[in-house]
Amino acid sequence: MKGIELYSKGKDTIVDSKNQETYIYILIKHYFVTSIVEHKSFFQKV
Repeated sequence: MKGIELYSKGKDTIVDSKNQETYIYILIKHYFVTSIVEHKSFFQKV
């Protein structure tokens, strides 16, 4: 599995109770917005 840094210095950040809501928001944004950009671009060209 390939690791992806969701924001700058993200790989050095430990998720805890203080930042877990932010982490979940960024993770969901990645899965539902960022990661499908290539697929969306392909279908727009067709």
